[in-house]
Amino acid sequence: MVKRLIHIILFCLLLSLLWSSGLFGQSPPLRFTFSERFRMVGWDNAIDLNKNGGTNQHFTRHRTSAGLQWKPNQAFAFEVKLTHEFRKYFTPANSSFHWNEVFFDQLYFSYQSEKYLRGKLTVGRQNIFLGEGFVVFDGYPVDGSRSVYFNAIRYDLILSDKHKVSSFIAYQPKEENLLPVFNGKDIDPVFQGEDSFQLIEQSEKAMAVYYTGNVDATNWDVYFIWKTIEEDGTRLVPQSDIKTYGGRFKQKFSNQLSFTLEAAYQSGLMGAKKRSAYGGYSYLSYFPKQQKKIIPIEIQAGAFLLSGNKLSTDSHEGWEPVFGRWPKWSESYIYTSLRENQGRVAYWSNMLAPNIQGKFDLGQSFIFQLHYIRLFAMQQTVKTDFLSGNGKDRGHLLTAKMGFAISRQVSGHVLWEYFRPDNFYFTGADPYHWARIELLFSL
Repeated sequence: MVKRLIHIILFCLLLSLLWSSGLFGQSPPLRFTFSERFRMVGWDNAIDLNKNGGTNQHFTRHRTSAGLQWKPNQAFAFEVKLTHEFRKYFTPANSSFHWNEVFFDQLYFSYQSEKYLRGKLTVGRQNIFLGEGFVVFDGYPVDGSRSVYFNAIRYDLILSDKHKVSSFIAYQPKEENLLPVFNGKDIDPVFQGEDSFQLIEQSEKAMAVYYTGNVDATNWDVYFIWKTIEEDGTRLVPQSDIKTYGGRFKQKFSNQLSFTLEAAYQSGLMGAKKRSAYGGYSYLSYFPKQQKKIIPIEIQAGAFLLSGNKLSTDSHEGWEPVFGRWPKWSESYIYTSLRENQGRVAYWSNMLAPNIQGKFDLGQSFIFQLHYIRLFAMQQTVKTDFLSGNGKDRGHLLTAKMGFAISRQVSGHVLWEYFRPDNFYFTGADPYHWARIELLFSL
């Protein structure tokens, strides 16, 4: 059955190539998509802040995606996409090579209605990005940027040209048990779950309602998200219920100046404990009129604030990132948070971080970005071999990124991050360097 399914998909991909080439002489309802992403990544002690700890890594990541989009008319659409990613480790040298699995990255159909309830229904495996991704972007953080999909039913109700309500329900099992995988027996042990690739620590369910409106130069978002985390044998966290109420506001004062603010409050339960947390961010964006290579095309200054759990209370006050566990503010610091948050990657919580960044247009399709973040903790933590237990100063984070576009199909970037820890961590914690090179080819 699996082989037959592969043959059907390959035949559809071949047919779409012929159709998209214009062989059939008209606008094609079938479209073939393809992308190949190469990354080389390396860091010294980003995980344990100990230069002698032996946690440095150097590896390449190779992600291949091929898909088919079918749109027979203006109302109906269907997409299927297969993705595969493998890594080649140079450090640690004893890491064995694994091809890893091929999985369904997208598999959905959508229907656009212009009558009655004007809107769009999307059913199946799909990506969902709302607002700036603060609470809804990555459905599966454990597999990194390999995938971000949701298994969801979504409806976008269009109230008018400037007002829309998006709602969805989603089910995120911790391992793939909804669709078949290919070559699922050859998985890197780092990502090995009970039966397949581990996608998240514990299965989750969610429902959300997200309103977006535009009035003149003002953009408003208001949302409610209800997520549950199922308890399992690992007991990483007890069965949890998280209700998130939030909103996002963006005001454009002129072509050169705008202000953005997003804030949310959380209630519910974490096991038997009542939950009461808050989080948000704000920033001011300035776009200078004068366009020279030595003058940024954009300057952005702001801060993000995510509540931490108070050790002196019986409730839980730590911010839960919902579906916002991705490198929104840093690609490297998401790994430093592993030992602070029970091994959960990109678990943004217990932070106060003023930051400033500049973006420079260097010409010839080169964009340079420089970002500085001053990191603090909102609450002190229990003392461990990694955390001091008596400080709130996390440290200084500097990021430099050079992005480039060779053509419409080929782009990439070079990224470097440096972090200098302070008294939030153990005495003698060492700074780290983190770097990545990426090339992306897409059709």
